[in-house]
Amino acid sequence: MTQTIRSVDDLAKLPDAELLACFQALRRAILQARCHHAAAVREGRAAAASTVAFDAFSWSPRGGHSRTRQAPIKPDTPLTEISMRVKTREALHRLHIYCVEDLSETTEAELMGMEEIGIGTVAKVRGILSSVGLALRDEAEVKERMRA
Repeated sequence: MTQTIRSVDDLAKLPDAELLACFQALRRAILQARCHHAAAVREGRAAAASTVAFDAFSWSPRGGHSRTRQAPIKPDTPLTEISMRVKTREALHRLHIYCVEDLSETTEAELMGMEEIGIGTVAKVRGILSSVGLALRDEAEVKERMRA
């Protein structure tokens, strides 16, 4: 049975056994909305200062709370779906990076400039991007655009 969650009242009506799974689904939906918003900003379809529109989401309990195997990584996969340290994820969020595709808009220097990110994380990011046919932004390309 699919439920549309529009308010805290809707959440309060859920059985305790379903509440945590619903929160996790809500978190994924919000991060996906942020990812789509970041893409819209990059593509010029939304202003950088605009906010993420998120009024409701549909949720369906799946029954059983056993861990399933990780879904394949895609460009729109939220960072929360990828195994990484919380501090690393928070640092990436400060750079407005919420999904895999957002990673391709940054350079290695930008990543390495963050205290929480080291060469191991950069290597992991390169591998993730490579698995979906993307790469980190080229430093030379960025410098060329700055000169133009």
